[in-house]
Amino acid sequence: MFGSSGRCLCGNLEFNGRDGGIGALSRRGLVWSEMFCSVSRRGGLVMMNRAHSPLALMLSPQVLTVGAVLTSAISFFSSNAALWIFSLVALAVAVLIAGGTKGYPALLWVVGFFWLAVAGDLGAADLQGLSIADGLLGSYRDEAILYSLCAMIVLAFGMRIGVVLGQAVFGSPSAAYDLGPVTAGQRASFGQLLIFYALSVVFSDAVSVLAWSVPSLTQPLLAFTLVEYVLLFLVASAVFETGRGYAWLVAVIIVGMGSGMIGFWSNFKEPVFIVLIALVSISRRFNVIHWAIGIIAFAAVVWVSLVWIAIKDEYRADIITLPIGERAAWLFDNYTTGPTDYSITNTKLLERIGYTKLFSLVLEADNNGSLITDSHFYQNAVMHIIQPRVIFTDKPALNDSPITERLVQWKIGAGTSIGVGFVTQAYVDFGFPGLLIPLGFMGLMAGYVVQYFMTRRLPTVVCQALTVAVLFLNFRFETDIDKMLGGFVTDVIAMGLVAKFVFPVMLDWLQGAPIQNLERLP
Repeated sequence: MFGSSGRCLCGNLEFNGRDGGIGALSRRGLVWSEMFCSVSRRGGLVMMNRAHSPLALMLSPQVLTVGAVLTSAISFFSSNAALWIFSLVALAVAVLIAGGTKGYPALLWVVGFFWLAVAGDLGAADLQGLSIADGLLGSYRDEAILYSLCAMIVLAFGMRIGVVLGQAVFGSPSAAYDLGPVTAGQRASFGQLLIFYALSVVFSDAVSVLAWSVPSLTQPLLAFTLVEYVLLFLVASAVFETGRGYAWLVAVIIVGMGSGMIGFWSNFKEPVFIVLIALVSISRRFNVIHWAIGIIAFAAVVWVSLVWIAIKDEYRADIITLPIGERAAWLFDNYTTGPTDYSITNTKLLERIGYTKLFSLVLEADNNGSLITDSHFYQNAVMHIIQPRVIFTDKPALNDSPITERLVQWKIGAGTSIGVGFVTQAYVDFGFPGLLIPLGFMGLMAGYVVQYFMTRRLPTVVCQALTVAVLFLNFRFETDIDKMLGGFVTDVIAMGLVAKFVFPVMLDWLQGAPIQNLERLP
């Protein structure tokens, strides 16, 4: 990793390694060396060299053996044993196709979150002691789950192809850069990084307010708020790689969760998930502190979500209009002394995570001959993108609920947005197995974009953070294609501009010296 000069070539930045690889988070600042050294210099197909990383640990033979044992236990006690086994096998196959231990964390996140749409439904059925096929929709539930798992595998295959195509166009992230001499003072300050994160939170809040006040620019402006996720990923990565600053990271998580809890949309999960993705992305071995933070953070999100399920209706109807102090006090009382019935909220949470029921309703309608098939969802989504609202000011606003009502004959209340999801819409447009073609193309786009960002002339961890920010909210099973595709394109453009114009300047400030000679070696 280090040459004879004691310096480390890391992505695009070369820093002095005399401080033992990683400098202290004190007066000496944070040397960015090993934080940016997780990319293999050998090139290759997919990409990340993490022989001792958390991803390698989770996909090791020992862990897979434990997983097989747990799968056997599930099949023994579950009323949906066959579907559980098939879903777990499909998840393993999709993860391996997407890159396995060498895959980009952002792509694996998309695969894992997609799988939860199936796992949630199976878990909810098991908690109620039901076979998912014994309900009113019968075999359509099984069919929807099997089609969804096939779509997940094809999505992962598309990611792999996208990465290969991206590598052919943009090259490998392992390519070195000639950076010239580096002074001993070229160190990044963790304190400055925290300040940048705090500024990104303020920036995101201000831009969000502005975005909703300018309807023609709402989506493009909201895309720039992803910079908050990028900075949070960098803060978490710095802490996990150096082993210093854990108190600051815990404070950031608590503040992020707290500010999300007092809002309308319960955005308390996002900062924890970003931190967890950063945790599994590190190049170092897991230690006790890593395990503790990961387990506690995940448990905290689950617990807060369970209580939120019980109180959200009252909070949104009566409490949200109160001053922040009174809202916080009400939430504190309900989270500490509120009579939450976890036997009910456990099932409701899993039902909320699962999302194949609407797909099964569409399958039933198709079988009965009542499915409306003239919607052309994917064609309209492309047209929606090439007609920007800032020019086509009369373009109608997107609303998922009327589409869902039309497809499944539901009546959805005012103020509620429920979409059938882009997988279900692919079935309506193309049937099965036709839906696998657009799903594969979706994966190809994701892999191609990730490879683009991973080859920017920035430190590797910054490139990783950009990929996570772009894919974090995209390719969700429940999102309709017009929202998903439009959001994905604007997110890519926004973060591309940030990578090009913002981060080089920010890194100048962080290191205290200009970044020069960013020319790729032949």
